[in-house]
Amino acid sequence: AKAAARLAHPGIVPVHRYGEQDGTHYIVMEFVEGETLADRLERLRRSGAQPGGPKGSSKEKSGAGRQKDDSRDLANKRHIQDVLRILSSVADALDYAHQNKVIHRDVKPSNILLTKQGEPRLTDFGVAKISTDQSITVTGEMAGTYYYMSPEQAKAQHANVDHRTDIFSLGVVLHECLTLRRPFTGESSQQVLQALTSTDPMPLRQLNPAVSRDLATVCHKALEKKPADRFPTAGHFAAELRCCLNGEPILTSPPSLWRRATKFVRKHRVGVVVALFALLSLLVVGLGYATWTAHQKTLGGITIRLGETSSSAAVFARSIDEAGRMVGETRRLGSTPLIGASLPPGLYRFSLIADSNSFAEFDDYLRRGESTERTVWIHRLDWADTGMIRLPAGEHAFVIERLRSGEPSSERIGLEGMFVDQFEVSNRDFKQFVDATGHPPPYVWPKSGYDPSWDELPVVGVSHGDALAYALWRGKRLPTISEWMVAAQLPDGRLYPWGSDAIPESIVPSPVVLREQQETSGRGAVEVFFRRARKVREGDDTRSPLGLYHMFGNVGELSGTIHPYSLVGGVPSAMVVVFARTDWLSDPAYSDLSDTGNHPLGSGSPRIGFRCVRSAHPTIVPGNTE
Repeated sequence: AKAAARLAHPGIVPVHRYGEQDGTHYIVMEFVEGETLADRLERLRRSGAQPGGPKGSSKEKSGAGRQKDDSRDLANKRHIQDVLRILSSVADALDYAHQNKVIHRDVKPSNILLTKQGEPRLTDFGVAKISTDQSITVTGEMAGTYYYMSPEQAKAQHANVDHRTDIFSLGVVLHECLTLRRPFTGESSQQVLQALTSTDPMPLRQLNPAVSRDLATVCHKALEKKPADRFPTAGHFAAELRCCLNGEPILTSPPSLWRRATKFVRKHRVGVVVALFALLSLLVVGLGYATWTAHQKTLGGITIRLGETSSSAAVFARSIDEAGRMVGETRRLGSTPLIGASLPPGLYRFSLIADSNSFAEFDDYLRRGESTERTVWIHRLDWADTGMIRLPAGEHAFVIERLRSGEPSSERIGLEGMFVDQFEVSNRDFKQFVDATGHPPPYVWPKSGYDPSWDELPVVGVSHGDALAYALWRGKRLPTISEWMVAAQLPDGRLYPWGSDAIPESIVPSPVVLREQQETSGRGAVEVFFRRARKVREGDDTRSPLGLYHMFGNVGELSGTIHPYSLVGGVPSAMVVVFARTDWLSDPAYSDLSDTGNHPLGSGSPRIGFRCVRSAHPTIVPGNTE
């Protein structure tokens, strides 16, 4: 009475007067008409309510059975909402009591009264403690009701019992309300106390799958064995319950892996010791293997197979930089089929030599801890493609945007003799590849079927991997960005591919085209491409002096130059492929053949296509190998 008389809160049954008359002690309290929360829970148990929700698959049940399950599930969800409303109010009342230095110490369903309107009222402060009055607790006394005690109450650790004991007890009430069963039970009071201090209750969502993960996390937080691990105040508990009630995110985090592991070890000490001994034995035996495996994870892997199974080829590799220059030493990796060869991460030129008359080459980036697979078709040295133009060997000057800063820079590079596709790869070319190999088609081709009217348009919507797979099928490779720039700007280093100072009108995007592109996205951007792109073999007015079509003004073109876009802890967080940024939206008043861009390695764009190149001779000469 002394404790309760200090409190005046709408969620607490008030004590109006207390005292003694003629040897009889009395308390005058408000009369609350209604029932206790314990009465309501018992009524739900007798009704056969199943907090776990419907049983079995609704597809296996009749219409009446499904309706019954749906009705039960709806009732369960309403019950959860009602529980959250009631107990968040009780938590508010407890927070008020705690702020007034009163600890209830006997929070349980029978001490939560429900008015006829369903509003909760906390009562029975019979074993309450005024935190500033040490005389109210007798040494050795165990206050409270066993099923709802906190672990510190169960151990009669009076020095450690503070307001957080009520938070634990309210967590027990919450668990019982949501599952209709007490979380800590036993055949005797001693077994109940043992469960309180040393075991965890069955997870909420196993008993009632309708309980959200957030609500289960909140309940688990309140039921932590150590007071310091619970909510710091009942007000925090109330706020998290209301977040669950309103469908808002909670602030409470689930127990960390370390916390769960620590609790498991305490519960299974003997088994953990045996397991640790066995694990140490395995670690000693496998130390060498683990060291080797760790080293392998720092490397990149590649598997190379030939498109023709009747022949074999020796495989060589050499690092190349972003400009396409060979660096480092040549490595012989073995012969095809080459399975899981390992190299330090980076960009490489791979050369496959079958005999003195047949070879293939391609560039690829190996990522740390990842493996790449490529299928290569070998062609003879005297192979010729009438659709290609020879690029002479020698030291060539060109202008290119720096990959990092975007600033134009004059560069020089020495190139071996090579051939360059006169035309961009067309849809017809790529369809032949798709039909022959089963490779997935570009995403811009609708699922309804291929339209032959697209045959002469450049293929777009292909990733770097798609373009490289096509090039390898044709016995070619993708050009480095430096090779592309040299091919576009030869023979005199000009930044426009036409032969006079006048800019062809066909190359200047009209305001209508620019506005059309800006107002479209997704499939609309693809439709704009089909309307605006030019056929790969049309456009004599924009041919380069070497005779290459559409080096500017049709679609951007992928290169074989790949680099990490950003570094996190020394590891590439994103890989990009460099492309020539010259499509039908490029205005020659503001851009030229030195423009480059970075595109995500694994995706395509309706504004980017590609053309291929082929070395006249192997650029990696076997001999000086590691």
